[in-house]
Amino acid sequence: MSETLDSKSFRETMNRLVTGTSIHALRRSIELDGSIQMLETSSLSSVMSRAAKSKLETLASFNLKEKFKGQKPDHWLDVIKACKEDATVNN
Repeated sequence: MSETLDSKSFRETMNRLVTGTSIHALRRSIELDGSIQMLETSSLSSVMSRAAKSKLETLASFNLKEKFKGQKPDHWLDVIKACKEDATVNN
């Protein structure tokens, strides 16, 4: 993990995480179901996994994958702008 994080600058890492998550949020939220089930079956707390799933579902509700036509945006600010535009339209 440190090799992945240490090989790029903070900005590059943040950009990769935010832009990638913008188009994969729904899939990642679904994948967390397995983690939540495993944790609960093992009598371990799933509070963080449930919180992450909730945030991913919220992000998925912005339909960014469709807005970006399934392509990862170039910059994390594109994601923020798209979310703000959606919030303006829906309020």
